[in-house]
Amino acid sequence: MVDLMPKNIIPAGSVSFKEFPEKILLQGKKYPIQILLKNSSETKDNPVDYYLKYRINGFKIIDIPDNLKSEVWFSMPYNLDYPFNITIEPTIEGPLQFELSMFGKKVTFSKVEKIRKIEVEVEKEVVPETGEVPITKKVIELREEKILEDQVETEEILIDSKAIYMEAINAGQSTNLENFMTIGDVSSNIEQIKASTIIFYFPIVVSPEYKDILRIFSKKMFETTGDSFFYINFPISQNLSESELNTIKEGINKFLPRIEHLDSKIIFNLDFIPKSEKPTIILGNDENGKAKEIHNFLLNKLDNKKFDIILDSNVFNDGIIFENLNLLCSSQNVDIINLVLSDHFREDFSLFVDFLNLFSK
Repeated sequence: MVDLMPKNIIPAGSVSFKEFPEKILLQGKKYPIQILLKNSSETKDNPVDYYLKYRINGFKIIDIPDNLKSEVWFSMPYNLDYPFNITIEPTIEGPLQFELSMFGKKVTFSKVEKIRKIEVEVEKEVVPETGEVPITKKVIELREEKILEDQVETEEILIDSKAIYMEAINAGQSTNLENFMTIGDVSSNIEQIKASTIIFYFPIVVSPEYKDILRIFSKKMFETTGDSFFYINFPISQNLSESELNTIKEGINKFLPRIEHLDSKIIFNLDFIPKSEKPTIILGNDENGKAKEIHNFLLNKLDNKKFDIILDSNVFNDGIIFENLNLLCSSQNVDIINLVLSDHFREDFSLFVDFLNLFSK
């Protein structure tokens, strides 16, 4: 009979965050996070053993399935997608970090050659002490025998690890800040930002596909360059109501001081226009000459055959938002410039990031 060796179990799989809140109000509220586990090992006949390890900062986990708590072993059948939810409650204001690692049990089967001692009965001729004729006698001898033993080795190995970052804001009793966080958006990990370029975006009309455009661009920029930019995003009405202005004011006063670590800061008051023949950059001229300085800088850095770079003193150099931003940021050491980009930049992430990176070199 052939002694079939069991197949080695090599765990494989992934962990991913499917849904989680990127902005959190620190008001005793609880938030769900949806996680997806996947067993993609090649072991089809038997379940594979895994466990999870959680590393968290700034919040506590208040609800989690018992079998998926940290460092509790569980089994997953072949090719299973397993979603589950946990509930968190923030405990601090600022960046929150959640790192989830998935470990698996690697099982290796092998045959190991070993030596064992056995007792063997043999016949031997012995000479009696009296010196008579030798006689045959049965005796026990110890002999060595080679055998193959089954050996099972187990090892815990890291399968996958993912991290997410969230931002918890203490709005206190301020309905304006609560409104800002509910409708608008602000960068995550503000204290870690190194790029000196700041984007304020107050769109009047927002298409659904562009609702989170700055958050998406900030994430992609971090993934490709290791850095991101500070932004504030809040949709407004055509004439900028007093309540909208108060909300923007509280948002700026809350978050702008948190980037005091940046030496030189440029605030671009961003807007978009429909695409023309070439990607277009329009700077609104200002009294301090900063826009002209940036215009000359861009002319030297970008290929003028591929980009239209315009310094405007008639249409895009002023506006109600621009005027109010100058008043709101008067105590900060910043330059505010109206920046209008063609939709080429909104539709092509690389164009937008390359433009911002010009100011980080």
